[in-house]
Amino acid sequence: MSVTLTTDLRPRVGICRDQGQRPTCLAFATSDTHASSRGLNKELSAEHAFFLAHQRAGSSPNQGARLGEMLQGIHADGQISEVDWPYLPTLPANLALWQPLNLTAIHYFQANASIYPSWSSATQQIDKATPILITMRLSDSFYAPNPDGVVDQIGSEKGDPVRRHAVVGIGTGVYKGHDVILVRNSWGTSWGLGGYAWLTEPFLSPRLDTLTVFIGDPHVSSNT
Repeated sequence: MSVTLTTDLRPRVGICRDQGQRPTCLAFATSDTHASSRGLNKELSAEHAFFLAHQRAGSSPNQGARLGEMLQGIHADGQISEVDWPYLPTLPANLALWQPLNLTAIHYFQANASIYPSWSSATQQIDKATPILITMRLSDSFYAPNPDGVVDQIGSEKGDPVRRHAVVGIGTGVYKGHDVILVRNSWGTSWGLGGYAWLTEPFLSPRLDTLTVFIGDPHVSSNT
């Protein structure tokens, strides 16, 4: 049984990308939410989003980034495109070389807002054609969506506070009479339905940490 679509924002984004073994899910989810919120026909650089967060925090890029610093970086410093700084499978051995090289690249700036982290808040935003950045706790069932591409609560399984993850809420629908949210992941196209999956409310609600949207007047640097 397939999902009946209510809202589908997938046409705003390209093929799901793959973060590989690096702790960069937040950078991918933030970049894709940012790009799709402003209707860009290009990908924004996850590498740059990750860089902006660690630059602000003064932390090691060998660890995951924090949401606050990443959003502040995009708002204050702007984010460049994937073409201007493609994603790196691994960091350079000399971290002094880890920086954007195209000094004339266009920078995309946009403000953001935190939304109360609830199922209804998420669906309301998506149904207004607003993609939403979701941070959540994972559990084993997330790794194996069913043949319909749905991830549901299994028994008494709970979200693991150590396994934090970020995805983009990009669609809503109905599955077997219940509302579901479509998320875009950063594990390549072999996960779920080409890199997407539907999450049920019993699965997502108790695992939900934060919801963020990009707002305000998006603008670009003067290099246009």
